Amino acid sequence: MALLPSAIEFHREQLGHFRRNRTLVFALWIAASIAGTLLAFVRTAESDTAKLAFAQATANPIVILDLGQPLRRSPLAFGDLETHGSNGVASVSLSVYGPRGRGTLYADAVRFNQRWQLISLDLEIPGHLGRLNLMPIQSTIPQ
Repeated sequence: MALLPSAIEFHREQLGHFRRNRTLVFALWIAASIAGTLLAFVRTAESDTAKLAFAQATANPIVILDLGQPLRRSPLAFGDLETHGSNGVASVSLSVYGPRGRGTLYADAVRFNQRWQLISLDLEIPGHLGRLNLMPIQSTIPQ
C-alpha cells in the first residue's frame, strides 16, 4: 500500500522545481521587460508628433544642407506623450541621418481638438554649437 506524499513533501517538490528553473524564470522576466521598453520607444517613434517633426525637418533647407537627402530616421524615439481626450502635450527626440551626417530632432507639440501643432523643433548636430531652430519664422503685424 503506497502512502500519499505529505503536504511538506509536496511543497519541497514544488520548491525544487522552482529552484531548477529560476534561471529560466529570471531570463523570461528580463526579456519581457526589454520588450516592453522597446515597444514604448517604437510607439513614441510612430506618434503623430514624431511624424510631424520629421516631415517638417525633411522640408527644411537647413536640414537638407547639413544632412543631405534622403533624410531617414531611427525606428526608436524617446519622449513623453500625454493626452486627455482630444487635447494633449508631447515632447519627443528622435535620431535622423542623411548622406552628409546625423543629428537629433527635438520637438515639443500641443494637441487641441484632435490636431497636433509643433511649438518647437530643434536639430542638434554633433560638432555644431548648440541646437538649430527649425521652426518657420512667423511675422506678426502689430495692431
